[in-house]
Amino acid sequence: MSKLIGVALLDVLRSYDKTYTYIAPPEVEGVADSDLIGRLVTVPFGGERKVRKGIILEVSSQVGAPVSYKLKTAQQVNMEVPALSSQSLCAAMFMRDRFYCSTGEALRCFMPSFVTEKPKSKTQRIAVFICSTADRDTLIAQLKLRNVAVIKALEALMEYGQCPINELKQTTGVTTPQLNRLRDRGVITIEERPLQLTPPAGAPRTPAAPVRLNPAQSAAAQAIAAAVKEGCPRHFLLHGVTGSGKTEVYMQAIRGCIEQGKGALVIVPEIALTPQYQRRFEAVFGAQVTVLHSAMSDAQRRLRWQQVAAGGISIVVGPRSALFAPVRNLGLIVVDEQHDGSYRSEHTPKYDAVLMAEEMSRIYNIPLVEGSATPSVDSYQRALNGEMILLKLDARANNQPMPTVSTVDLRRDRGYPISNTLLREIGSNIASGGKTMILLNRRGFATSVSCGDCGRVLKCPSCGVRLHWHRGASRLVCHYCGFTTTMPDSCYSCGSHNLVQRGAAIQFVEQCIREAYPDAPVFRLDSDQITYKNSRAQILDSFRESKAGVLIGTQMISKGHDFPDITLVGILGIDSILQSEGYLGPEKAFQAMMQTAGRAGRGNIPGRVFIETTEPDNFCIRAVRNSDYEYFFNQEMTLRRQLNYPPFGQIASCCFVGDNDRATFDACLKFKDEILRRRYPDLFIAGPARPVVPKQSGKYRWKLILRRDGADTPPLHEDLIAAVESPEANDISGLIRLSLDFNPDSVVN
Repeated sequence: MSKLIGVALLDVLRSYDKTYTYIAPPEVEGVADSDLIGRLVTVPFGGERKVRKGIILEVSSQVGAPVSYKLKTAQQVNMEVPALSSQSLCAAMFMRDRFYCSTGEALRCFMPSFVTEKPKSKTQRIAVFICSTADRDTLIAQLKLRNVAVIKALEALMEYGQCPINELKQTTGVTTPQLNRLRDRGVITIEERPLQLTPPAGAPRTPAAPVRLNPAQSAAAQAIAAAVKEGCPRHFLLHGVTGSGKTEVYMQAIRGCIEQGKGALVIVPEIALTPQYQRRFEAVFGAQVTVLHSAMSDAQRRLRWQQVAAGGISIVVGPRSALFAPVRNLGLIVVDEQHDGSYRSEHTPKYDAVLMAEEMSRIYNIPLVEGSATPSVDSYQRALNGEMILLKLDARANNQPMPTVSTVDLRRDRGYPISNTLLREIGSNIASGGKTMILLNRRGFATSVSCGDCGRVLKCPSCGVRLHWHRGASRLVCHYCGFTTTMPDSCYSCGSHNLVQRGAAIQFVEQCIREAYPDAPVFRLDSDQITYKNSRAQILDSFRESKAGVLIGTQMISKGHDFPDITLVGILGIDSILQSEGYLGPEKAFQAMMQTAGRAGRGNIPGRVFIETTEPDNFCIRAVRNSDYEYFFNQEMTLRRQLNYPPFGQIASCCFVGDNDRATFDACLKFKDEILRRRYPDLFIAGPARPVVPKQSGKYRWKLILRRDGADTPPLHEDLIAAVESPEANDISGLIRLSLDFNPDSVVN
């Protein structure tokens, strides 16, 4: 009898999510069953000779329950693409069950499209800037450009001369027809060139001697190395102040991995941090290191993935998606800056990479190290409870003091958009030759535009949220769906020409500093400046090489960067985080302040930090002033215990999205009253309520917030998924899409 294979399809909705039985193709009859499980397979599915890709989960003479239909034969089992290991399959099933996604959606994390799809071409299209006009504003005026994406693409090409079109489209949002119009107008040419599979050479590939660790670092590294050698799933929380040398501890532990013939994963919060991690790890481990992230081309990622799967590379560094790289004989997982919100995926599957790393540690039976200067409150509590092993680095590796932190009371200093006190300090720091870093997590020039007479706020027609004014592009921009438009001549409601820009954002602060200190080198780093995959690194390199430079940026500058000559840090807009992020507001604000403050004083000159606030006595700010995580933790835990917030309770959100506002609301209300309340009377349920973004990309949104009090109560995620998949929920309109988020990073969005 022919072999039967059980296949999970990679691209079907959850309602069709099950294991489908097929007859194995004749060419794999002689292949061992164990060699087929985890393989990529192409199978017929649906009418009109449609085919889909899937992963083989089972192989036997009879798979699953008996079938009453005629079995089809799978078209092809791809023996060239490395099979998913049994551990990867187990981790994918955990993701499916824990984060409410289909089997295929989970499997695609471990077998992404750049692996399953062969490169379509061995060439790539390159846009080359050829226009003789060198001035940006002059060229924009001549071309009468208004689209933000086109302007950003043009800026990138003017700065770098050329760029692969795929990367240009990904980073700026420009479309092929828009680029063709620039070509037709003589601004650029488009050339076909051989595809470059390896990125430009970075750091030297010759391994360097190990760094000498201090006693605290040595103790931490030895504890981790012992767990690696033993091969056990110990979870470590490495709590070290900023500049304490956590990365050196990671590298020492990984060195032990390599000596034992094992590999390692190093997960970092953002793509922006991968170049510096790559440089540091390559300096120690040479060609055994690679990076994997979405800013690379599909062909580059496919090549790296294959090298890793073949065992040619032992250490993978990258953001959360790199967690699923097929490292051979994996011996250690490191998650740096484990508190960071970017480890939570905003798109289906909405997984938490830290939680996935913890589960993979158990599945692979290997240790996990989570490091942070500001660990999440939940993780620190688990460490105190003995669920994780707490390792502490209480001092900076070079014995430099922590920076002195001062507050600027905005109730008294009313300088705008930056306080007079901080503006003077920037000038003094420039004069003394020190570098300055300014954090303001608001893109654009102004956060809103409203009528000065009738008060109407200009909003996005698709999302219903306020539009931000971006002066450089001369556009109003929605930061949720990307909608853009020009500034109107008058108010849509009353016809007044008195349109007022409100809420200072990062471009306004940049303008203010440039005007105050015209000779100082000023750099801005935010997503509007990242128009090419290397532009972020080039901005940081220019700042590093400058004398008395000023770097102004959003949250991407607050973590991981190591500039020894930053002597002044300014933190703006922290009150908005304290006041607007729900129960996580204090924790997010504290982490942002501590991480950014930690960039100061890493060299020979002590650092100074100024925090602008109207709440100088807030316990979060007091904790930052004293560099006292324990004080913050104790205060925050007291509040959460009183209110039954995690870790003393569980929270989840259910978001209903649909084309019709009333139908979406009704589905949300029905799910609450007829399903949740009847099945789980112990739940506290708030809503239906409109999120902060009531409508996104033309889709209406309604939300339920669920809370279950008590740390030892039944898992909320299991009960909520059971409710969604119950027969009573089947008659909720198929036009309504439901997404679940457990212990969400924000309960207001």
